[in-house]
Amino acid sequence: MKAKTKAPSSLFDFLKDTIGTASANRIRKMIKHGRVKVDGRIILRPDEKLRKGQTVEVTREKTSGKVKKAASQVFPHKVLFEDKYLVAIEKPAGLLASGKSAKGRPTFAQQVIQHFQFKKENPCQTYPVKRLERELSGIMIFAKSEKLKERLRRAWDNDTEIRYCALIEGRLREPEGTLKHFLQRKKFGVAFIGGKNARSEQAITVYKELKRFTAYSLVELRPKTSLKYQVRAQLAEVRHPIVGDKIYGTTENPIGRIALHLHHISLNHPITKKRLKITTPIPKQFIQFAKNHA
Repeated sequence: MKAKTKAPSSLFDFLKDTIGTASANRIRKMIKHGRVKVDGRIILRPDEKLRKGQTVEVTREKTSGKVKKAASQVFPHKVLFEDKYLVAIEKPAGLLASGKSAKGRPTFAQQVIQHFQFKKENPCQTYPVKRLERELSGIMIFAKSEKLKERLRRAWDNDTEIRYCALIEGRLREPEGTLKHFLQRKKFGVAFIGGKNARSEQAITVYKELKRFTAYSLVELRPKTSLKYQVRAQLAEVRHPIVGDKIYGTTENPIGRIALHLHHISLNHPITKKRLKITTPIPKQFIQFAKNHA
């Protein structure tokens, strides 16, 4: 069975109204055994709040046992910060952040959701606040309620500072400065630098050189605008593309990934209102490659 919600309700009430012949006990067992998904996510709480337009699916197969077994294994990702409201975790490069993954491989968000949903102590739901591109590594923040997720998303552009580190070809003209360009989008999500017109948006990125090598530079990038692919397109435009970024200017992929890592996020905590700073180290392979390929 698959159906869309027409009005807000609890999961239990929706199933009771939709499956008229099912008893309350049977509905609770369906949920407990992991047979109910909301927008593709297994939900184990009968009191889960549903919004209008969500897709609820009831499957034949009991899946909670399989998910619990997978979740009980060692969590492969580094937890950088956690309290009862938020959790920040480091995503590896090459793993789709969320959405629909090819070949059935769980996305990063799915792995996080399953782990926290089936923890022995303080299990909870998690909701990704902002996605990180598949090719990139770095910090992703998850809210522990949908209400907090929406609050963080609304405040993100004005409240949050993010910093990337990147290994680039050559060196920028000045050790510190600001890149300003007008960015446009083509089909399939590729961005390119163009002139100012009705279809373009201004991309602004502040940069600082962290370490200089013979043929490469390690730089920190602080986007002042939040356009997708902006730092990749801007560095390609000034002829210092990111190592491994074959879409934006390079011809090779020597370290098996794009050398771009989101290593710092600073934001106001949505509950405590204190400034929260989350950092993760620059990947060692960036520096090792630059040293070995002078």
